[in-house]
Amino acid sequence: MSILLVNLYATFRGDWLGCTHRDGRHLLRSAPLCHLYLKGNAVLYTSRAALFADLAHDANSSAWVMGDATAAFNGIYVKSGASGSGSWSRLGDLPFSFVIATDAAGVYLPAVAANHMLVDNSTGTARESKTFPQVNDLLEKATWAFDNNTLYKSRSNKDRWLDSYRLGEELHFTGGGSTATDAAVLQALYNRAKAAGRGELILPRGDIALEAAVSIYEDGTKPIRIAGQGPNQTRFLNTSASQHFFNIGDAAQARSKDVVFEGLSLNAAVAQDNGGRGFCLRNTSDITFKDVLVDGLKNGWSLGEGASATNDVVYTSLDNCGGNSPGASSIPLVILGSGGILQVGGNTYRWNASGGHDFMQQLDTNWNWDGLYVYGQFFEQFRKYLVSNAKGIVNAEWTGGQVDRADIFFQAEATSGSNRDWNIHDVKILGFSGQGGGIGFLLSGTVESIRIAHNTFHGLHDACVYAATGNVFVEANEMVQCADLGASAPLGGSLVRIGQGRARIQGNWGYRPSGAPGSAYRYGIQWDGATYSQRSAANNVWYNFGAAAESGTM
Repeated sequence: MSILLVNLYATFRGDWLGCTHRDGRHLLRSAPLCHLYLKGNAVLYTSRAALFADLAHDANSSAWVMGDATAAFNGIYVKSGASGSGSWSRLGDLPFSFVIATDAAGVYLPAVAANHMLVDNSTGTARESKTFPQVNDLLEKATWAFDNNTLYKSRSNKDRWLDSYRLGEELHFTGGGSTATDAAVLQALYNRAKAAGRGELILPRGDIALEAAVSIYEDGTKPIRIAGQGPNQTRFLNTSASQHFFNIGDAAQARSKDVVFEGLSLNAAVAQDNGGRGFCLRNTSDITFKDVLVDGLKNGWSLGEGASATNDVVYTSLDNCGGNSPGASSIPLVILGSGGILQVGGNTYRWNASGGHDFMQQLDTNWNWDGLYVYGQFFEQFRKYLVSNAKGIVNAEWTGGQVDRADIFFQAEATSGSNRDWNIHDVKILGFSGQGGGIGFLLSGTVESIRIAHNTFHGLHDACVYAATGNVFVEANEMVQCADLGASAPLGGSLVRIGQGRARIQGNWGYRPSGAPGSAYRYGIQWDGATYSQRSAANNVWYNFGAAAESGTM
C-alpha cells in the first residue's frame, strides 16, 4: 500500500536538510545527512515489504515506510536503478521524534464510564473502575480510619459531615475557657441540631467555659452524640460553685433517651459546693458516657436525684470513664436516686480520691435503685466505695478490679427499705498499715441475700465482714493480715462477725504472719447474741489467731 505525500525537491547539505516546493519555498530543517537530491513524488508505505515490491520508480525517488511491525524497518528510503528494476535503500529515520513502543505486559483498562475513577486493586495486579462513593470509602478505610478520640468513625465522611454540627465553627464560640459565654453558644447549637435532626455535635480541643448548665433533651427520634477530642483534650470548666455542667432529660417531658457523651472532661475551675453537679440525669433512658473524665468535682454524675416516681433514670452506661476527686466531701461522686440498670465498666482510666470522698451512694428515701453492675474497676483511697443507706439497692453485682484504703468499703444499711440480692465477688479489697482500710462490709437493717465470695481481703484494720442482721453468705474468701487493731478495733478484732440474721460462713481462709499487720487479730468468726438455728459455718480455716478460731455460739 502506498500514499502520495507531496511533490518535493529535497536538498541535503552538510549542516541542514532543506525541503522545498518546486516554487522554492523553504519547508524544514533537520540534522545533516548527505549531499543528495530527491525528486519525484514521495510515497508512504505501511510496510517495508510493500515498498520493496514496488520498483516502478525512477532512480533517486524517495519513499517513507511508517507502520511496519518491525520498528527498525520504518524510515526514509531512496531508489537506485531505473524504473522497474533496482532496489530501495534505507536512508535515515523519519523526520519526527517518537518511538513506536509495544506493551509487553498487556495492561487491561476497564471501559470508560461516567463519574468513575481508575483504582489499582488490593493485589496490585489490575486496575478497576470505581464510582466516587466507592473511592471515598476506600480512602476512608485506608487513611481516614481515625480512633475514638477523633471526629470520624465508621460512617462515610460525607454522611458524617452532613450529619454533624461543629462547635468550633460557631460565630460566638470563644474557646480557651477565658470568657464564659460558651454555654449559650453550645445550647443554641444543640437546639439547631435537634430541630434539624442532626446526629452529632463535634467539640474542638481546648477549654470550654460554661456560664450555666447546658440542657440536653432528646426524645429518641434522632439519637445524638456529643463528641470531644478526648479526655483532657476537650475540657468543660464551671464558673460557679453550685453550677450544673449538663442537665440531661426533663422531668416535665417524655423520657429523654439515646444520647452519647464521648471523649471529654469536666473540670472544676471553681470548687464545687454541695449543690454543684456534673451530669445531672432526670427522666432518662439509654444515656452513655464513653471516655469521659471528671476532675476535681464533688459530684460527677447524679442519676434520678429528687425524682417523683420510681425508675426515673434507667439504662445508663459509664464505659471507660474515670475520676479524680481530691479533698473531703459529703456528696458522693456518683449519686443514685430513683432508677436502675447502671453499668460501670472498661479499664482505660481509674478512679482516684484522697480518703475524704465516697464513690457511690444511694440516698433517696422514697425510691430505690434496681440494677447496679460494676466490672473490673480500679479505685484509689475513697472513703467508701458503695453506700446504700436510704431506700436501698436491689440487684447489684460488683466484680473484678481493686478497691483500697477505705474506712468502709461496702456499706448496706438501708433506713427506709432494703438492700437485696448483692453479689460482690473476685475483688481485691486492700488496706495498708497507717493508710486506711477499716471495715470490708458493714451490713445492718433489712438485708436480704448478700453474697460475698472469692474476694481477697488484705491489710484491713478491722473486720472483713460485719453483718449485724440479715441474710449474708460469706464464701471462699482469703483474709490476710487483717484485724490488726485486735480488741481495740470497734468490731473487736475478728475477721468475720455475725449478728442475729441468717448466715452461711463457708470455705474461707485467714491467717496472720507474726509481727506483721494483722498480728492483733483474735478470732476467725465472732457470733453475737444467742444461738440462732439459721447461722452455719463449715470448712473455714483460720491460722495464727490470737484467742480462738470462733467466739460465741453459732
